[in-house]
Amino acid sequence: MSKENAYSQSKNYALIKLDTYANFNSVHEMDETVKKYNKKLTKPLYETLNLLKQYSCKVVGVSHLKISTMANKLDKSISTIKRHLKYLKENGYITVVNTLREKKGGKGANAYIINTFVQRSKILSELSQMNHRKQQKSSGKTQSQRAFDLIAARKETIKSLNLLKTFIGTRKVKWASKFKRIKNIKNFRTCPEGVPDHVYSSYSPFFTDKQIEVLYDISLNKLVPFEFPREYDDQIIDKAFRTLLLKLKKEYNGMGEKVKNMFSYFAGVICRQANEFKDSIQFSNFKENGVMLNDSLIEIGPVPDWLKNRNDNQDNNDSQNNVEYDPDFEREKQEVMREVELFCSQNT
Repeated sequence: MSKENAYSQSKNYALIKLDTYANFNSVHEMDETVKKYNKKLTKPLYETLNLLKQYSCKVVGVSHLKISTMANKLDKSISTIKRHLKYLKENGYITVVNTLREKKGGKGANAYIINTFVQRSKILSELSQMNHRKQQKSSGKTQSQRAFDLIAARKETIKSLNLLKTFIGTRKVKWASKFKRIKNIKNFRTCPEGVPDHVYSSYSPFFTDKQIEVLYDISLNKLVPFEFPREYDDQIIDKAFRTLLLKLKKEYNGMGEKVKNMFSYFAGVICRQANEFKDSIQFSNFKENGVMLNDSLIEIGPVPDWLKNRNDNQDNNDSQNNVEYDPDFEREKQEVMREVELFCSQNT
């Protein structure tokens, strides 16, 4: 907008022709414009703009006021009014025209011109271009240089993010390894003293170390009276553990009765298995050819008197080298042997 130093008659100020800055054809047009501007402003700002409008009716759209006068009218400080006028000017709502004093010299009261919508759009566009040129001048770099700087900054950012990701990943691996080691230490288990390794390795997934130790001690105490060979003890203990596991499995699956006392149940299983083994090995001392050992006769009862007397007579006759053959005795002897073999085969 062009400036003109026209003058109005006054004692202290230069004459100016305010009507040369008029932007509106009527007061109504000015009021409608300010009304729309007020919707975009805060209350303190549109109060300042409305004050300028009130003093812009003689020359529509142009006012000639001192800042101190506006401060008194709005009951605000001079610094606040200056801040409001600066905002209105920088955002294209008004244009400020500086005046000079004729006699005393120096700046006089400014003229404030309310801009139309078209003028405001043009001013904002020019201000935007000026700011853009200032930024380019301050940077001192061409558009391509700024593009390369932007790419370099992005690469540096990506590199930093990758380093951070690697660092965090390494720390996570270290912490995971540490937590796993601590967990293994907390859950460390060792075979109880006196319990065979094969028993512990087989049943440690199902029982605690203390439970295995107590169960094994119970089995040894219950098997002492039977005096079985060691291999029989191992078979009985293994079968008892398996029986207990199957019983607990049925209980946990809701298919069987609850085991009130695991250790009492285990002791009962040991005794039952031991008695079954005792019955099954009652005739285990027979030879493969069916001939009975001397001490095995005790297990099947006393020898009949007729057989015992006959054997004694035969031994005496053999000593005297006078052996007599008795067909009835041989036939009865063969029948007894067959009965013994049949009994042994049914109980092995």
